[in-house]
Amino acid sequence: MEINASLLASLVISGMARGMIYFLLSCGLTIIFGVMGVVNFAHGAFYMLAFYITFTVANALGFWSSLIIAPIVMILIGAVVERGLFQRVYKAGHVFQLLLSVGIIHVISDIVRLLWGLDPKNGNIPDLLMGCFDIFGMVISKYNIFIIGISSVIAVVLITILYKSKAGSIIRACVYDEEMTRGLGINVSGVFSLVFMAGIGMAAIAAAIAYPITSGTLGMDAQMIIIAFCVTIIGGVGSIGGALVAGLVIAVVESLGILVLPQYADTFIYLIVVAVLFFRPQGIFSIE
Repeated sequence: MEINASLLASLVISGMARGMIYFLLSCGLTIIFGVMGVVNFAHGAFYMLAFYITFTVANALGFWSSLIIAPIVMILIGAVVERGLFQRVYKAGHVFQLLLSVGIIHVISDIVRLLWGLDPKNGNIPDLLMGCFDIFGMVISKYNIFIIGISSVIAVVLITILYKSKAGSIIRACVYDEEMTRGLGINVSGVFSLVFMAGIGMAAIAAAIAYPITSGTLGMDAQMIIIAFCVTIIGGVGSIGGALVAGLVIAVVESLGILVLPQYADTFIYLIVVAVLFFRPQGIFSIE
């Protein structure tokens, strides 16, 4: 295959679109981990459940409805899981959190198997976003531009809320000194619940956006949680900006790796993770 500037640019744009999906998925994980200190290994399973809910809603009401309804349903599920399960293990340590997460993974996997079966589920790009742009020889999917655009808006909103609003100040106060924040009359448990729900909501948005261009299969959660942790390690725990940059880097490296050495594409990602762990284990964009 002849490699030229137009092909490289097209691959970079495609990688950026996939990177924004990685960002949305990982953003939820890094927020929950950074604010609450909860090791939620079930995050990929929530993504998988959101994908299948998107599939059902999209077939019944259309893609645009699923883009709204699926995240709302997952936020409500997140509220139930956080209130009913995770609140009981916050003080029990990471081992119990891990065991709970593994249990949730198995429950969600069984639910998906019972309700949707074992056959892969595929979506279709909505008619409005079908086709490509041809810009100076670069073939760019309209849907990729949509992914980059909507994810960028979400990133700006999240960063604004976290660093420019009173709600963000309260969240950061819970991170720095939970006991002092309680002493000031802040409902820390309520803050944790909202953060957990927002994190699950981010994973659901990622799944809803990815639905038209990916295939849903039982077990997809394992791949997604690995990617989410890679992004979190590279970007730094609790850093939304770090998750954004790391997600883009991983996806672009993945795209270019498939072009150059397809059999070693995943290896490049893990080499980046190893390098970060060796030289800056707290993450490139960590504030620590």
